[in-house]
Amino acid sequence: MPSVLSCRKFPKVHLSLNPMTNRFGSRIGGILFTVLTATGVLLVAVIVGWLAFRLDGALGHGPLPSDRSDREVYILTSVTASLGIAAGGAAVVGIALVRETVSRYVWLFYAMVGILVLLLLLAPLRPYGNDSWAGLPEFIVTVPAKLVFGVMLGALLLTSGSVPRQISRLVHFRRKIDMPGPSAPVTSTATRGLPGQFTPAAWRSLWHMQEEARRFEHAFVGTEHLLLAIIRDPRSVAAMTLTSAGLGLDSVRSQAESILGRKGSLVTGTGGLTRRCQRVIEQAARIARESNNRRVSTGHLLQSLVSQVEDAAAQILISGGLTPEQVEAEVKRIGPDAEEISQPSSS
Repeated sequence: MPSVLSCRKFPKVHLSLNPMTNRFGSRIGGILFTVLTATGVLLVAVIVGWLAFRLDGALGHGPLPSDRSDREVYILTSVTASLGIAAGGAAVVGIALVRETVSRYVWLFYAMVGILVLLLLLAPLRPYGNDSWAGLPEFIVTVPAKLVFGVMLGALLLTSGSVPRQISRLVHFRRKIDMPGPSAPVTSTATRGLPGQFTPAAWRSLWHMQEEARRFEHAFVGTEHLLLAIIRDPRSVAAMTLTSAGLGLDSVRSQAESILGRKGSLVTGTGGLTRRCQRVIEQAARIARESNNRRVSTGHLLQSLVSQVEDAAAQILISGGLTPEQVEAEVKRIGPDAEEISQPSSS
């Protein structure tokens, strides 16, 4: 009986009779949704900043001592901290909504919210007894509101993807994976224990599929990542097979990236192969052995992948007219050892 993972279904793409109008309407709708979401997040920032300013004023600023009790001070402190969390949470929720709904306009959300919040942070504080800079509302140029805006900008930076990756590299949070040479093993836990021996290009593909997962901020490594990896180098057997079959590498790549984009981001977790991806690699090792090849090539990985008819990555290849028999014939014609000849040596 097939497992739950093997039976997962992906949404079907329905073609419009008027694709130009459909694309135009989708673009306008995406921009409008992004602008409205960014406006909502900015409105939350302003409201939270104003509330923090009022709470700070409730504590008093002299010259007479505050008449607030310890209990009231504690309550005001807790509410102020909650407001800071709300500001950061609004930024995280906003960017998540845009990424899940109209991921192509994430840059617009970052530009609107990030630039405006940064400008508010850079506005000079109001010295005691002086007017606000450039006639801005008083609460915007006070310390409590600045702290709220700083929390929101920090949340935006931490959800951008590139900043966490750079931090991880600096503190060695994520295990370093060295580029494997022709005889070097892959040291990642995601590929440790895989069956069979692989050609240098296939080893690099196993490394690259993890790189693709990190690029999409996924905590899993699936068949779509594997497909992107085996066609990354146009000199690999898999890439040459697709080219010979009339499938454009750019087209296959864009379709796979589109599927991965719909799966969303999972920046947490320890990572690892999905069960289906594990089965694809295991089957590729069996295919290589049955065809009397001493090592698994990217062609064997492609042949195994295209035989998974229910898989979304395989559907990309099948819809282009590719069959396992066609891949098998082409791999035999090219020869799996072609990768060892065409691939550059690793330094």
